[in-house]
Amino acid sequence: MKKHKIYRERRVNDIENKSTLSEIDMEFLATLSKSNNALTRNTAAELLVKSNTAQGEDILYRLSFDKNILVKMNAIDSLCIGRTLKSLQRLALLSYDRDYLIRGYALLSHYEVYLNYNKTYGNECRIKSYSDNLKNRIADEDETWVKVVMYEIMYNCGLEDALNEMISILNKSIEIKNYEIVWEILHTFEDIIEDKNKKSIENTLKHTYTFLLPAQKDYVNEIFGKII
Repeated sequence: MKKHKIYRERRVNDIENKSTLSEIDMEFLATLSKSNNALTRNTAAELLVKSNTAQGEDILYRLSFDKNILVKMNAIDSLCIGRTLKSLQRLALLSYDRDYLIRGYALLSHYEVYLNYNKTYGNECRIKSYSDNLKNRIADEDETWVKVVMYEIMYNCGLEDALNEMISILNKSIEIKNYEIVWEILHTFEDIIEDKNKKSIENTLKHTYTFLLPAQKDYVNEIFGKII
């Protein structure tokens, strides 16, 4: 049993350092995904984001029904590699889940799968309609983090005003000392920063820098350069 555990840990470490997975890697992760141990299944869910294959998508789709919330959440997150209508429909349903983390990760992955699906089958991506749908939904969303996710997707769809909404959420979160949301906004800024929004993001960070936690200041200086 101990030798088996050591072998499994070595294989997991090996896969973690890979950018693409072999057939042998996939067989190993498929086995892990069927384990009775939730942590083992979760490992499979996290690593299968590297698969970018139909087999990997099928396993993640199955794990998106897992009874363990952590396994389910990470499977949904990794399902961003999907490119099938089945995954698209599953994620659309999950984006209305009662659990806000499930909703948020489902929304993020749904956008990626939407792009993948249409690219695979040569369909037109109706980005404006996609963004408009999120705009219509956001007023009914109670969780701030999910709203941040929606605004990030809308920004990626070309709605530049979404950045202003995220800046507004950042300022309010600092005011009420909701540092978890502050972290989310900072991570989102890292994901979306580009030439056309760099000045706006940097000005926002200069304005809010004094009110950030020490660790957040270190993060800002590391990722965005010396702000102050």
